[in-house]
Amino acid sequence: MPDSAEPVVRGDEESVPGFDQFGAVEPDAQALKERKAYARGDLQRHEEKKQAVHSVSILFLQLFALALCIVFLIRIYHLITPLSWRWLDRDDIQTLDYLLFSGVIGGIIGGHLKQIFGLPE
Repeated sequence: MPDSAEPVVRGDEESVPGFDQFGAVEPDAQALKERKAYARGDLQRHEEKKQAVHSVSILFLQLFALALCIVFLIRIYHLITPLSWRWLDRDDIQTLDYLLFSGVIGGIIGGHLKQIFGLPE
């Protein structure tokens, strides 16, 4: 009797334990459990929830990026326009500079992206 780890050769065909005649992997217990859960609709609902959370997260990131662009454009506007056209005082501009260039925003976005996509910290 051949060892179960070695392929068994029958004529021109090769039979490997764990594979069917077409070379596809035979389902194990976990695969059968997932197949039953998918048939009940459990896995589909779970995937739909994950997709909804992902879509909302992407929407918030896009809105945050839009707000960041608007703040940046306001800062540029205050750099190039005459004093009489500006509406922010020096302290407000310094606050904008601090928010834009301090790295806090990058840290916030990076933390949210790690959380959304399940990346390690």
